[in-house]
Amino acid sequence: MALTLSTRIVRNPDLVQTELNQHTMMMSVEAGRYYSLNASGSRIWQLIEEPALIADILSTLEREFEVEPARCRAETMRLVESLLASELASIVE
Repeated sequence: MALTLSTRIVRNPDLVQTELNQHTMMMSVEAGRYYSLNASGSRIWQLIEEPALIADILSTLEREFEVEPARCRAETMRLVESLLASELASIVE
């Protein structure tokens, strides 16, 4: 499924996670893998604790990080695709 602004995503609740210096560290016990997110990735992670529209995520990030909309969208979509591919998040139908 192609990602659009109306795609709703949610994080995988089965991960073990902790916050450390504005970074999120996660572990998939099932896959035996560790992951980490920087400050902006951690903010996205917070925003998808409950299902969230990509449009709403972008709006929040643009406001909080004072980033150019095109750059914000490109980097956010890249991270969301990575989260989905790693099964750290899923699309909510």
